[in-house]
Amino acid sequence: MRATKHYLICPKEYQNQFSIQMKEDLEKFILENDNVEYEDIVQFFGTPLELANFYLSQIPADELNRYKTKLKYSFIICAIILAMILVSIIILLLFKDLKEPETIYIHESVELLDKYIE
Repeated sequence: MRATKHYLICPKEYQNQFSIQMKEDLEKFILENDNVEYEDIVQFFGTPLELANFYLSQIPADELNRYKTKLKYSFIICAIILAMILVSIIILLLFKDLKEPETIYIHESVELLDKYIE
């Protein structure tokens, strides 16, 4: 089920429905057959990729396209935000290395002015 869920690129509600239905089907298959192994399950249900493709073919295409578009835009937005954070960190590190201007206090300024006047 985990391997199949990896291939299910669809809204969460469909993934949850798949999990519930697949769990029921697996339990039924295991109860009806003795000494079930992974190979038996794959032979009956198909590989995780085949099972995911079959399930995805049952979902309306417009919903899948909408979900994939949202997913793509979310990925792009995250990439832009990460790039902005990286640039901000680089700029912060560059400006941190710049030396702060030396502060001259009033007392020292008066002493300097007195020297120039004399």
